[in-house]
Amino acid sequence: MERNVVIAFMFCLAMAFVGCTEVQDKVVGDFTYTFPAEKWMRFNETAGDVVSNYIVHEFDIEDTAAAYTITLDFRYTPRISETSIPIVFSVFSQDGEESHVRTTLTITDINKGSVSKVIYPVKYFKTQGTYKIQFFQKTTKMLIDGAVSTNVKIKVTGK
Repeated sequence: MERNVVIAFMFCLAMAFVGCTEVQDKVVGDFTYTFPAEKWMRFNETAGDVVSNYIVHEFDIEDTAAAYTITLDFRYTPRISETSIPIVFSVFSQDGEESHVRTTLTITDINKGSVSKVIYPVKYFKTQGTYKIQFFQKTTKMLIDGAVSTNVKIKVTGK
């Protein structure tokens, strides 16, 4: 009898652990942008007007009680022309709420090929709905040569 109670307890404990692990690993957004000709432009020219070259992604939030982590991965070639890349990263809600982070991608080893930066270690969203992420490089250069791609990952990290 005691053995059955212990087994039942261990089973319940394992199920609770598996349930927590699923929440921890839930990805609500995974977006990759590949740079044309491996060049990250600071500005684009459209019909004579100079506009910032924003990279934009949209994603849906259903669970407003959960905490999220937003990470930016940057892939590059060994011919990367900048090793310190300032980034302006913004999140917009459908009702106009905004949050902005200024950060820097620092490349310490040009042969590594990628660098990762946690933009929001803990981010809460007040309302359910569609959100927009946009970011751009803010160097003094018109373009960064050797830029391959960016990847933004939004994961549930707890409640």
